[in-house]
Amino acid sequence: NNPSTTVQFTGVQPSNFYIPKGTTFDVELVQDASSKTNKTGQIVEVRMVDNLMINGVVIIAKDTIGEATITEARKAGGFGRKGKLVITPTKIKTINNVTVPVNATLTGAGSTDGGAVAVAVAVSLVGGLFMKGSNVSYPAGTNIKVAVEKDTDLQTTPEKLFFDMNPANPHGNDLVLMVK
Repeated sequence: NNPSTTVQFTGVQPSNFYIPKGTTFDVELVQDASSKTNKTGQIVEVRMVDNLMINGVVIIAKDTIGEATITEARKAGGFGRKGKLVITPTKIKTINNVTVPVNATLTGAGSTDGGAVAVAVAVSLVGGLFMKGSNVSYPAGTNIKVAVEKDTDLQTTPEKLFFDMNPANPHGNDLVLMVK
């Protein structure tokens, strides 16, 4: 049902296929994320919302799991300090196991009651400690639009594209053992 997007891409080496820099697609959070429970530096999973296809061949399949990093997490605190949560998707793999670097930022901040905080400071420092800001929460399924960070060589040719992107074909490093 989704309309196709045609991109003219120049500078591709004749023998290889690439995912062009700037190609966009949607991923979603696999689990809930919150400024209350997640920590800066933590890795969280994202999932492809739909297939990414090139020339009618699926390159990254729907439901493929990728990585995102919590680049900033701050709990809500006293004096109405609001929580903050920044999630940055970083990579996802193609069917033939090529890592595609992506970037995007999902940033949210909780709320605070500025008036209450000002009153608390005027009345008592202790009172302000009980006026909490709110945390930021993103439910599983929250959508994030990502962009491919750089031209990514799919390590395949136009002739081999269909074979290399077939999940039924084995992909990865093939170790050959010589037994004497």
